[in-house]
Amino acid sequence: MNMNILLISVIACQKIIENKEPLKKVMASIYAQYNFSNTQKSRINKLLKGVLRKYVTLKYEVNSAFENPKPREKKLYLFICALFSLRYQSGEVELETVKNEFSSVVDEFKMNVEIQETFDVLVDLSKKRFIVPEEEKNNHIRYNSLMFSTPEWVIRMWLKQFGQETTLKLLISNQKPVNFYVKRNELKVSAKSFEKNGDFLPVEGFENAYNYIGKSGFFKTNEARVGNCFKEDLSYQEILNQLEIVGGCNALLINGDRSGLAIDLAVRLREVNGDLTMNIEDDITYRKAEYRFEKLGIKNKQTYLADIDLLRTYIGYESYDLVLVLPKSSRLGLVKKNAEILASISKQDYKKLKYYQLACLEEASRYINSEGTFVYLVETINKREGEDIVELFMEKHEGFELVKSRQIMPFEKNNNGVYYAVLRRNYERKD
Repeated sequence: MNMNILLISVIACQKIIENKEPLKKVMASIYAQYNFSNTQKSRINKLLKGVLRKYVTLKYEVNSAFENPKPREKKLYLFICALFSLRYQSGEVELETVKNEFSSVVDEFKMNVEIQETFDVLVDLSKKRFIVPEEEKNNHIRYNSLMFSTPEWVIRMWLKQFGQETTLKLLISNQKPVNFYVKRNELKVSAKSFEKNGDFLPVEGFENAYNYIGKSGFFKTNEARVGNCFKEDLSYQEILNQLEIVGGCNALLINGDRSGLAIDLAVRLREVNGDLTMNIEDDITYRKAEYRFEKLGIKNKQTYLADIDLLRTYIGYESYDLVLVLPKSSRLGLVKKNAEILASISKQDYKKLKYYQLACLEEASRYINSEGTFVYLVETINKREGEDIVELFMEKHEGFELVKSRQIMPFEKNNNGVYYAVLRRNYERKD
């Protein structure tokens, strides 16, 4: 059956960029709705991820070549998707196929487009490697925006927070594929036995952490299937390594969508006869997490399908020795793993996060007992979402002190960019 990949991609781009729907969720919906062949899946996967990663640059090219299609117009997404397909998928799909798809989309949405003339312009564009025009090179922010396909406002923000050298490191780092880190499940397999498999390289300075370098997909490996290890980025392993987990520790993980983090914490708690309580908002994520816990043999946990507001109906305040809260964020620390972030984030969305994140931190603090510790962690590299939130919290709540905080950058060991702060109660604090 012939599928119009351009049509599907245009609709998907609009959902991701305008409706802020996650790429994985959109692709899962597409694959469930249509009976794609493996070849078609490969093309649409490459097309969508490629368009999203190069969105800023492709949009600039399209706007320069045509009479500026409106920002939220299907015509813009069609031109961008067609340009990407013509330039980067020429060896996989015939020119005539792309033209037919292009024509069909124009007809489907009744666009005011001269098909042959417009398509010829896109073909000519696709044959040229994009070079930043001379008139843009004097503006270093615009130049870097086009070179690294990153919104100008994001670059300005990073320059203000980190300076030129670190900003350039971030831009370069985001172009590189991230390392695939896993954690050995010490409940099931010894290090000696696990390390016989040369696909897993131990990470220096991190106990039970490995870099997966195998050629096949990780989840197809025997080690993953039988639960000998689980996927967990090194940044989260570093955060948990900083925590002193005492015997019988009763811990709470708020917004436990990161399954690797939740699993690792549960394993560490089991070693000291401790228990984990956590909540997950999304039903699909909840069911996947329950399956992974069962496969790994982890039973010292209680998971609630609830958001942070509903959670308080299940559990009581001041009940936990350790609380970790992982609020929603801009996710600008995860750019190299998530193609849609730079294409879909807006300055307005970013500004709204401050009040939500502070509210999450304050809610988390209510669950800690008199001697408890809690951890605020956000998957970002922005001070406004990290240390600024913690400073605001400390100003309002004198009964807490900051034990440790750090911004983990994505160019460190090629992992996720995450900020974390460890706080504890301190009723003797007077200042």
